[in-house]
Order: sequence, then structure tokens, then C-alpha cells
Amino acid sequence: MQGYNFDNRFQFLKGSTPATVEFSSLTSIEFRDKDEVTVALRDGTKATGTLTGHDIEPITGLTGICENGVFFIEPTLVRAIQFDLNSGARSK
Repeated sequence: MQGYNFDNRFQFLKGSTPATVEFSSLTSIEFRDKDEVTVALRDGTKATGTLTGHDIEPITGLTGICENGVFFIEPTLVRAIQFDLNSGARSK
């Protein structure tokens, strides 16, 4: 898709320092006031920062791919994204 950048990592500013987290390490992303986000990791730690893009500029949303195709989520339209804790495991 032209105009979108797909990446397996979530980037944000933790203070003034760029931080990058693999999506596979996340349990949730909470969108707060303005561009503030809180990420929760599978190891139980949390970090708060500012939503940014690859060039440390504010981004307009998150893109992804699901069984129905490509989707785009504007942070102003959701409060949180909860990731599947059993991803990679097959259910019977």
C-alpha cells in the first residue's frame, strides 16, 4: 500500500529517547491524551511515552494486516489495543 509503512516494531519516544519494541513483545498499547501512549510488555513491565513515527515525527495511525485485509487505526478512535497473549499457539 502506497503511503503506509509496515513494520514489526512499535516506536515511541520515552522522554526524549527513541524506543522500539517488537510487536511480539507487547500485551497492550493504551492511547492517552494527545500523543501519549503506554505500552505493556509480556514480561510485565510498562513504559509511557509519546507516539512517533520512524523519523521521530508524530504519526496519524497504525496499519496492520488481518484476515480481512489491511486496516488503519487512528489513535484518536481507540483507547487501547490488546494483543493476543496466545499468538503462535494453535487452539483446538
